[in-house]
Amino acid sequence: MKKQDDYDLVSATLAGDGRAFARLVERHSRLVYAAVRSVMGDREEVDDIVQETFIRIYSNLASFAGRSSLSTWIYRIARNRALSAAARPRPQTVPIDEAAAIACGRPGPEADLAAGEAAREIDRLLAGLEESHRAVIELRYLAGKQYSEIAEILDLPLGTVKTLLHRARLRLKDRILSRNECGGMNDGQRRVL
Repeated sequence: MKKQDDYDLVSATLAGDGRAFARLVERHSRLVYAAVRSVMGDREEVDDIVQETFIRIYSNLASFAGRSSLSTWIYRIARNRALSAAARPRPQTVPIDEAAAIACGRPGPEADLAAGEAAREIDRLLAGLEESHRAVIELRYLAGKQYSEIAEILDLPLGTVKTLLHRARLRLKDRILSRNECGGMNDGQRRVL
């Protein structure tokens, strides 16, 4: 039913209904975010790339032929957009809000660093996984997709998706245990994981 709803929303969007596109964005935003983040990691520009992806989706919606599900088409656009962005060189800058916090003497980057340490550790753990393992983990846990949806998005058999998820969890567990043995994580980080 969702697939047909997507096709109806695409038709309505192409007919000029802006609310229909807003529903598509709402429905697929977690998928796009997961696809972009799986490539970009926790870089600051993830939100910008997500926005650019939706602009690209809107601009190219008329080219959606329906040979695959809309979520598969959207995932591929998001992933390709993220790969292009990741390949560009990044300028060395300080975000304006951090510069303002430093100038005003408010807690700034140091406080953010301490608050986000566990999240960055998880990102490092995920970055150490093979791309196929990282993609299924992020689609399942960041995008909240069901196994069947992941299979459709990645164009893989359902059994392969289940196997990849199982192996990815084992790899993550091994990486966490080896970091703990090496003293790489503190107690607070272990509780988060």
